Amino acid sequence: MPQLFPMNWIMISSTMLIILIMTMVLIFFFKINNTLNLKKNFFKINTKNTMFKW
Repeated sequence: MPQLFPMNWIMISSTMLIILIMTMVLIFFFKINNTLNLKKNFFKINTKNTMFKW
């Protein structure tokens, strides 16, 4: 029994680390996409708003 606990903790820690890394990578990519497309999206929204207003 004592030997099983460390293995379980190692597995849980590894899975948590993998999940954290994946989430960080996803957030990083989303931030890069937002910074690159912020201006384009802003102009598109402005054009759409002006068209609806007119």
